[in-house]
Amino acid sequence: MEWALTWTCLLIRLILGILLISTGIHRLFKIGPFRQARHYLPVFIFLLRKRWAETFFGILLLIAGLIELFGGVLLIIGGMKHLLAVILSIYFILYALAWSMVSPWWDIRHFGFRLALFITYLVIPERFDILTLTNLCCK
Repeated sequence: MEWALTWTCLLIRLILGILLISTGIHRLFKIGPFRQARHYLPVFIFLLRKRWAETFFGILLLIAGLIELFGGVLLIIGGMKHLLAVILSIYFILYALAWSMVSPWWDIRHFGFRLALFITYLVIPERFDILTLTNLCCK
């Protein structure tokens, strides 16, 4: 049973890490955070003036892309689990909040799958999370 939880933990980390890295790369380098901010700007225009809103949400999307990219790398490596748990929890909360502002009936399929993987990873006891690069290199 212990080996199954160890491999499950590794599999969850790898899948979620790959998903986050691909989303981060797409957001940062393919779409661009400021172009994405201009696309969703009409939803948020009531909060700030247009130029301020574009800059503000562009910076937020830039930060989200960096969190996705570096969070995915840290998940694959298996390092800093507690810090990563806090940062990705805040990221998932803000992600859900932002999409709920865009549309109350947003498509939750991609988000729900990632959130389920993340929660499962957090629930598995840390003693089973031993197949990490930091454990293999440092011991």
